[in-house]
Amino acid sequence: MEKEHAMTERYWFRRRRYGFGISPASPAGWLATLLLGGVLFALGLLFLSGPTADPLRFAIGALIAIAAFLLIALRRLEPRE
Repeated sequence: MEKEHAMTERYWFRRRRYGFGISPASPAGWLATLLLGGVLFALGLLFLSGPTADPLRFAIGALIAIAAFLLIALRRLEPRE
């Protein structure tokens, strides 16, 4: 029983049963998802507000953050059945 619990804790994300995509499956997965949202929000405040708005820098920062999130998610994704 402990071994089974340890195996499920390893995975932060799981595939959806129907359709396309993944979902957080553990508190660490939810934390990673919320962290991505926070980073994107901060980038938006930093690069898209005020007279010095720079959408290109926002887009570059967002792509880097999303790519890092996807790498983490794919490494912590439960395997196919």
